[in-house]
Amino acid sequence: MVIAGSGEFHLKNGQWQKPSSLSAHPDWSLHSAFTDDHSMIWYVLGDGVVSESNDRTFSHKLPSLNSFGRPNLIGGGKGDVWVGGESGIALLIGTDFFQLSECSGAMIGFVTGLVRNDSGLWLASTRGITFVPNDVIEDFRRSKHCVAPLQHFDTSTGLLEDLQATAGYASSAIADARGLLWFAMRNGVISLDPKKNMVPAFKPSVHLTGFSADDKPYMLKPEMSVPARTNRLQFLFTAVDLLSPQRLTFRYRLLSLNQNGTTRVSNG
Repeated sequence: MVIAGSGEFHLKNGQWQKPSSLSAHPDWSLHSAFTDDHSMIWYVLGDGVVSESNDRTFSHKLPSLNSFGRPNLIGGGKGDVWVGGESGIALLIGTDFFQLSECSGAMIGFVTGLVRNDSGLWLASTRGITFVPNDVIEDFRRSKHCVAPLQHFDTSTGLLEDLQATAGYASSAIADARGLLWFAMRNGVISLDPKKNMVPAFKPSVHLTGFSADDKPYMLKPEMSVPARTNRLQFLFTAVDLLSPQRLTFRYRLLSLNQNGTTRVSNG
């Protein structure tokens, strides 16, 4: 299957031919195509996504144009079909696509490449490289709810330059026969081994900067006590990351009071 400026073509009996189902729609402008694990062919065209099977085409609902933007890339594997848009990524659940987004409100950005492998989904976008692990994908498939902060890689975590910012007919990220991932940069390419630990080495320390009980400030000491019947405790803490303060995520827990913990995201 090949997508060219004049449309999409299949090699059949030694000749390149346009699919009969798409020949009836010469006004459709194809941006991307993908054949899934069940030999169904998927197309991104105009502002929509259609699938083709046995010379029949089916339309599929996309997320809101305001939050997702126009679709520009489709791909997948491992039973998944993903579509990349101007402002994020969406997964096919049933017959419709649902946008995967972080609960923090952080945007994935304009998606130019995607690779689905054994470990999860790898994205190339204007934000950098984003990894969505398998357990997050499965939780999202069940709940369709926002997810915890995803792992991102950009110039602040070791990339030498930004990724390619424009989309073409093909994904700007691919996997080779050895399982290495390749991403198109602005002035070259990089390879990434998904089997290696990709967590950034630097983890900023958390510093307790203040404490008060019932709005009365206390001097910080290794051991502290407060009067009986105290109703309100306030802890002030921070961490320093000069490279990317927007990435700081704090998780705190008061032992014996909160067994599950609470997550808050700093605004930098």
